[in-house]
Amino acid sequence: MRIVILLMALLLAGCTPQREPDVPRFPHREQTVALPLQWLYTGDMGGLPLVNVQLAGPEQTRSSWWLVDTGSSHNVVSPRLVEALKLTQQASSNFLTVAGQRSAPYVGLPPLQLGDLRLEGQSASAVDMSNLGVAQGLPVEGILGVPAMRHLAVTIDYPARTLTLTRQARPAAYNLPHTWLPFRLEGGVPVARLETAPGRFGDFILDTGNAATLVMFPNHGRQFGNITQSNYRIIEVADLGGSVLTGLSLLPSLRMGRLEIRHIPVYSPASNKGFGHLAGTIGNALFIGKSVTWDFPGQQLLISMAGADTRLPGSFGFLLGLDNTIQTVIPGSPAAQAGFKPGDRILALDGVDMQQGGAHAIWRHLHHRNVAGFTLSRQGQTLPIRLERQYFLPVLPQ
Repeated sequence: MRIVILLMALLLAGCTPQREPDVPRFPHREQTVALPLQWLYTGDMGGLPLVNVQLAGPEQTRSSWWLVDTGSSHNVVSPRLVEALKLTQQASSNFLTVAGQRSAPYVGLPPLQLGDLRLEGQSASAVDMSNLGVAQGLPVEGILGVPAMRHLAVTIDYPARTLTLTRQARPAAYNLPHTWLPFRLEGGVPVARLETAPGRFGDFILDTGNAATLVMFPNHGRQFGNITQSNYRIIEVADLGGSVLTGLSLLPSLRMGRLEIRHIPVYSPASNKGFGHLAGTIGNALFIGKSVTWDFPGQQLLISMAGADTRLPGSFGFLLGLDNTIQTVIPGSPAAQAGFKPGDRILALDGVDMQQGGAHAIWRHLHHRNVAGFTLSRQGQTLPIRLERQYFLPVLPQ
């Protein structure tokens, strides 16, 4: 499995700073629904939030896991779900990813039931999502995009793993200590202006379909001066449009309103087809330990300020493939220094057998650990190796 970064935006523009607006007023009819999230672990940081969605077809009601994706301008369903519910194609749709433009059938959806909240009149692109089917027992059959959320305030409590959807009511985040960012919808997705270095700003998609921290597109990366191959560690990254070579580096700090986050791994794709002026996207790994609200009616992002460390952890420095096999060892990483090699297979972590759990179980075990004991299999030999997270990526020039 490669790190999954999902970007499904259309034509996009920037947003500009403005004074803090008044808390929006809402009609009397209101609804708030809190739902548990399942977390799809895709690496040693971050991951993807999944929520259970009920859909009623002509012959059956289907319960399935959907990715909550604020960076998707479309809802998306898998061909398997289309076939199971006998959904009818209405048209075809085009969308952009980092790897390029794609087209797909467009289908109407039955009402989406999320707990007590019912969303009607939705449609979706039908796209193969096999890259997301990595969690044991959690096959992902849909992506809940901005069309389903544009009239809601959407809160993800990352430590509690809960999703709160608020319709026509004052989101609870306004009553708590928070920082805020204005955003605007561009091409159907939320875009906000962030400070990536003193006096240097860029417009970023606020994207829960990005499992990682920060994706920086080439046009913004060039603002950091003469960035050469030596400034990066190169890996391959997959999204729904295919795969693209991507450089890894470290951003010293990122300012989001009054919140400053430090030591941010940056993913810099070699190309970004169709995203024009945009600086990049920010993803779930950036919000470790925080509760975040996307207030779509008020067009504000609210980030909790209580009890959250603003320094992100280091990394172990490897990627997984199939059958718990090491696919990539990032040069200069703790894994590289300890002698990890592509093709090594993880048998156990800290004495816990990992042979049946798959990549999802391995990343879940490592997620909140700074040190771990690995048992590897290499050409019939068993190797015990201890790894500790480190900051090893080249720092972007300021």
